[in-house]
Amino acid sequence: STSFDEKIIRCMNAVKNHLGLEKRSQRKFLVDIDEKSFQELDKIINIEIEQTYLENNYQEPYEFRLRKRTLNNENTYYVTVKRKENGKEEIVTEEKIEEDTYQKLLFQRRIEGSIKKERSCFTFDNHFYKLDHFEDGMVMLETDEDAILPPFVDVLEEVTLDNNYNNVNLATRKQKQKALK
Repeated sequence: STSFDEKIIRCMNAVKNHLGLEKRSQRKFLVDIDEKSFQELDKIINIEIEQTYLENNYQEPYEFRLRKRTLNNENTYYVTVKRKENGKEEIVTEEKIEEDTYQKLLFQRRIEGSIKKERSCFTFDNHFYKLDHFEDGMVMLETDEDAILPPFVDVLEEVTLDNNYNNVNLATRKQKQKALK
């Protein structure tokens, strides 16, 4: 379980991130995992995530995303609007919504792409990690730039700066591949 102090730190980091203060850099890696060693960790939180990217009806470069998160068989829904400014991604809004609002938004705009993944959240050596298992078999690890990679992780490639591995690009590429079939 996350301690109260860790929750406060995460909350403060979220506020700082939202305000654009002291942004912490994240690193992303394509990985193979030693599942046996991974499962021996003290606490792993598994979350199912489905992200759907909807058509942007505006001239400005916005990303319009719906997210369904399932934890312990309970769903929560979010709508997120992001925009890029000076080549950097900035969250404009992220809001928790009701299921009926989620369903309405799904049918109001054309879907540009979607991805499904199971996210395993864990800590190792006092660092927080997100391990995403995508439906196509790809496994991606995300963590702070100063984190030491756990010994059960075999890095195939660092993809931190490769935009092909941003969720929106993974989702829209998958949608384009479906259209070609």
